[in-house]
Amino acid sequence: MDKATEAWLSALTAFEVARRLIAYSGSLDEDVSAKVETGVQRIGSALGHRVESVPIACSDGGELLAYYLPATTPSSPGPAVICVSSEEETGAMLLGRLLPVVIGRRLSVLVISNDDVEGSSKFLLSSCFDYLSGRPEVDGSRIAIYGDGLSAVLATDFAAYDRRIAAAVCDGGVWSWTRSLVVREERRF
Repeated sequence: MDKATEAWLSALTAFEVARRLIAYSGSLDEDVSAKVETGVQRIGSALGHRVESVPIACSDGGELLAYYLPATTPSSPGPAVICVSSEEETGAMLLGRLLPVVIGRRLSVLVISNDDVEGSSKFLLSSCFDYLSGRPEVDGSRIAIYGDGLSAVLATDFAAYDRRIAAAVCDGGVWSWTRSLVVREERRF
């Protein structure tokens, strides 16, 4: 990895730390979120391919906007992951966190926001699967799903619903759900 790429990844990490500190203090600075999104676009360009903002056609006739990062070596079809952000972050923020992990690997990533799939998740996630399986650099038998926070519940439900999913990584869904219930109860009193 060259020095420019390392610098961009370091900047994204710094913005993520700043975003979490701001969120923890109770106020989310939109400027930090905008800088993360700009950083995501620039790192993709620096690597010779862009992070694409892609429309996913849904069965109800609507569209879902997602971020797509194709595999860096598309010589033969490889694995892909549908990543659903936590309820507290945008898709761009999740992509910013994922870039240091996926850069330089033969892995395609489709990132969507929890806000976009919360209501009718199974059908929208099926549309995301269909989109990925139609990409030439993606092996349709090796598509996984990842859910962060409460989206872990969505990922689990979708993996149980759609047998085409090769793997599911469900990070913190039970803990986030329990924590949100406790916070709601505290606010009531």
